[in-house]
Amino acid sequence: MKKGIMKVLMAAMLSVFAFALVGCGGNGEAAATPTPSPADAPAAATPTPTPAAPETTDTADPVSSGGDIVVAGSTTVAPVAQALADAFMATHPGYNVEVQSMGTGAGMTAAIEGVADIGLASRNLNDDELATLGFITFAIDGLAVVTHESNPISNLSFDDIRGIFLGEITNWSEVDGNDAEIIVISRESGSGARGGFESMADVADEVMYSLIGTGSNGVLTSVEQNVNAIGYVTYGLIAGRGVSAVSVDGIPFSGAAAADGTYPFAIGFHMAFQSAGVNEQTQTFLDWVMSPQGQAIVAAEEYVPAA
Repeated sequence: MKKGIMKVLMAAMLSVFAFALVGCGGNGEAAATPTPSPADAPAAATPTPTPAAPETTDTADPVSSGGDIVVAGSTTVAPVAQALADAFMATHPGYNVEVQSMGTGAGMTAAIEGVADIGLASRNLNDDELATLGFITFAIDGLAVVTHESNPISNLSFDDIRGIFLGEITNWSEVDGNDAEIIVISRESGSGARGGFESMADVADEVMYSLIGTGSNGVLTSVEQNVNAIGYVTYGLIAGRGVSAVSVDGIPFSGAAAADGTYPFAIGFHMAFQSAGVNEQTQTFLDWVMSPQGQAIVAAEEYVPAA
């Protein structure tokens, strides 16, 4: 009887165990843990973006090292060269441009010897100078033939002017003026304006001068102080002075007349430099002088731009 009960219990336990195996897959292996789908996986942390560096606007000149530039020469050209230097330094704070007024001849010598980076000339360079120097023409001006502001003469022919400076005409009455001796004022030897005027008037080495004015201001002052004087000076310097510029063959000086050659005493203003090459700061300045910004300064100073 007891054995029968034990068999029944054993059979029941085996049935329960078999049922459990079927519920777990029926093969006796543990159920695999399901792999989470990408949607179920925890999201990766989004990296915090690094702020972009602020953009900067660089308005400085590409050549930022700057440096010293020495400009020397013609007293006629020096005022407009100084105006150019001042405007250039205002926008190029790393540069220092020193303008020295000493005459064309001295300026060419300084450039040849390397004492100056740039020489200023109010005449064409001669062959000896061109053997060492190159140049740019940055402005055009007219040499004004000037008389005292009270002189009634307002026009002279080219031949009249030539005759006066050669000493062939010595009294203002010979050109329909006052009965008074003509006092002829010249620039000093070596002046670019003198060389230019004598060449254009075809009176080189033959002029009969009464007085010599040192520098453009010397000529202007001498004419202002003498009612019978006549001289020549760059047109851009006569504003506000006690002199009058005469027309030549009925043609008054103007930028257009100087540029097209109808005014006979038109001259170029030149910057000369070592043709073998210049330093970086000098090249920067020369390029700026010929740029629209530099040529605007030339025009503002009442000269004719050359570019």
